Amino acid sequence: MENTIKNLAMNYYSFWGNLTMYMLLIAATLYIYCYKWKTRKMDLMLKSFNKMPSLPLIGSTYLLFGNMRERMIKLTNLVTDYKLPIAARMFYVPVVFIGSYEDIQIVMNKTYERASLGAFERVFGGSVTLTQGEKWRKNRRVLSTAFSTTQLQQYLRIYNEYSALLLQQLEQFSDTDRTFEVEHYIANMNLDAITFNMTGYKLNMMEKTSTEFAEALHKAVALESMRFTIPVLFPEIIYTLYLFLSGNYKVFEIIHQLPRQIVKNKLAEYKKNRHLQNGNTDDTEKQPKTLLDTLLKNHEIDAEFTEEYMEAELLSTMIVGHDSISATVSFVLLMFAMNPEAQEKAYNEIKTVFGDDERPVQTEDMTKLIYLEQCMKETFRKFISTFFTLRKHDEDIILKDKQVIPAGCTICVAFYAAHNDRRIFPNADKWDPEHFAADAIAGRDRLVSFIFGAGLRGCVGARYGMMAVKTELVHLVRRYRFTTEMKMDDIHLVMDFVPRNDSGFWLKAWSRRKR
Repeated sequence: MENTIKNLAMNYYSFWGNLTMYMLLIAATLYIYCYKWKTRKMDLMLKSFNKMPSLPLIGSTYLLFGNMRERMIKLTNLVTDYKLPIAARMFYVPVVFIGSYEDIQIVMNKTYERASLGAFERVFGGSVTLTQGEKWRKNRRVLSTAFSTTQLQQYLRIYNEYSALLLQQLEQFSDTDRTFEVEHYIANMNLDAITFNMTGYKLNMMEKTSTEFAEALHKAVALESMRFTIPVLFPEIIYTLYLFLSGNYKVFEIIHQLPRQIVKNKLAEYKKNRHLQNGNTDDTEKQPKTLLDTLLKNHEIDAEFTEEYMEAELLSTMIVGHDSISATVSFVLLMFAMNPEAQEKAYNEIKTVFGDDERPVQTEDMTKLIYLEQCMKETFRKFISTFFTLRKHDEDIILKDKQVIPAGCTICVAFYAAHNDRRIFPNADKWDPEHFAADAIAGRDRLVSFIFGAGLRGCVGARYGMMAVKTELVHLVRRYRFTTEMKMDDIHLVMDFVPRNDSGFWLKAWSRRKR
């Protein structure tokens, strides 16, 4: 009797499980064919483009199959093995890949609408990173005030303080001949610095070996990056099912808990102290001091600045800022370690500006560090943080060779391809700071590199990013000489939120104080 009941139960669950699976497959198939029917006119217009190899139903999706490292290699190959622009269907979505700087300028200056394939919506939500239309325009104007020249001076002071703490942490490796993974320390420092700059909250990541928030953050970014390169996960229902079945759904709840709590605490504090805003305080005291202060100020006068929006904006800034800055600083240090002559040239420039004094970096120092900035820009070019982005427009777009991208078509803007254009960068395969020397840039278009994106949706925190990277490098390079046993062939990029080396950034540090 007991066995009979068990068999009936197993058959019952097996039946409904199989039925659910078949229903999902049928629904997905119908969705794909309906979408293809809807975009059939678009397909006709794309006939003038070269086409990627394609298979029935899944299109060119199979070209991206593989693990994170393999997918990164294949993404790179997409923009090097094929003559761009080129059209493809990624699963069911018509996509045009563009890669010349001329076409990128046309598209980025004409469009401000992001094409959404679902990726990063669970992370960034309604932040300015993903919003569209008039809401995006309004919110971006508000955010830009948090990155004004006055605000940047305040942020610079914080980066000086946290950079000094970073030097203290690295002192354990100085002159020991021990190899260490530098990005771990740089990433924790940047997460602390950007969280404090944007919210006034001390995260104290540098004092911890690991936290649930940090672990969930890295996991969430990895999941969303994976989705971005696996078109079968584009449909929300399939991705949601994958998250539940893989047990990864909770990581998105965890990463939102911290900014949610910060917003609630700061909002309560803001309301409590609001009467001070109406007192006899001077204009300086009334100015917002962090991004969150700016958001809270608008929360009072604009219903769209909800707690949920402020939470999404903070999380977006924390992730985008700390990830891209950390990866860039790590790559520059690795390139310096591989290219001692460039490292010494940068060090001598720093010494010329600062002498033997390890004073804080000031705003007026920034424009004097010309060669260091060349090295930074070349690193941005070689290891670009925005490998590609997606756009679409509600009107047809005519490219430089008169090919027409139909309205509504997803456009994959491959910045990586433009940064490897040998017309502009003759030694594109090499890390060569001379690509950005004064004589090299004198005779070329100013917009041939896309360090912080381009066009209407260029990075609102571009000056912040340059300031942070340059400040950290000054502190690090004037204190230590870095060496490595790694070679360029040891660098294998993987697709995270920003491309990074899958085996890390392994360096040795030698104190310059003994000179």
